[in-house]
Amino acid sequence: MLEYIIWNPNPDAVSFGSFAIKWYGLSWTASIFGTFLMAYWFCKQEGKDAEKMTDLIIYVFIGALIGARLVHALVYQPEYYFANPLEILKPWKGGLASHGGIVGAFVALWFFKKQNPAFSYLWIMDRTAIASIIAGIFIRLGNLMNSELIGKVTDVSWAFIFIQVDESPRHPSVLYEAVFYTLVFVAMVLLYLRLRNNLPGIYLSIFLIVIFTARLLIEFTKVPDGEGFLGLSSTQTLHIPLILSGFVLLYFSLTGKLKKYG
Repeated sequence: MLEYIIWNPNPDAVSFGSFAIKWYGLSWTASIFGTFLMAYWFCKQEGKDAEKMTDLIIYVFIGALIGARLVHALVYQPEYYFANPLEILKPWKGGLASHGGIVGAFVALWFFKKQNPAFSYLWIMDRTAIASIIAGIFIRLGNLMNSELIGKVTDVSWAFIFIQVDESPRHPSVLYEAVFYTLVFVAMVLLYLRLRNNLPGIYLSIFLIVIFTARLLIEFTKVPDGEGFLGLSSTQTLHIPLILSGFVLLYFSLTGKLKKYG
């Protein structure tokens, strides 16, 4: 009989009576702090005003939260939220869609650039693309601690039995994502140390292509969240336009057509 990994962590990292600090909350805190440090490092590397990064993180956090919540409500549970629109204002009671978070972050970055013309929009998006991978790593680890976004039943030797869900061995899909994001982050930092700003748009294009292609493939190991197009799930369908836009951006970056915007 195969020995699977029994997974049953307490969602509370620390508790004091009725008060508890959740692992998921800590993952978001680590995401924000890690992203800020990375953005600060980019500014120090390139002689930018690093003090503006505090404002940048606030813009991105608010924009990503609004975008992620709206897309979750409109794509995954439209009937419920149309009937209960005020529930959209309660993200702690529902989900967040990363696709909407990206769109919301792009909009927020545009507002930041309008207030800070010393930073070009493409420069900001390129660096944010790298830094945001840190957030993806920590958030997926938070999902793992919450035993959520579980994978399909499997018999692979590294399967997890999520006790809080059932007793079936399943793919630890969010762990796959966290490990892959870590590898991509390291590769992107090494690429940045070599290229710096010589190919504006390159980091954002790689982020869109690599991250969302990987997510599309890893989704095959997850329990589907609804039907999309061509036999794909709803989430996989949302990955496709981001991947395609990444290839378009990569073409313009490699041909030097974005240099004047970087």
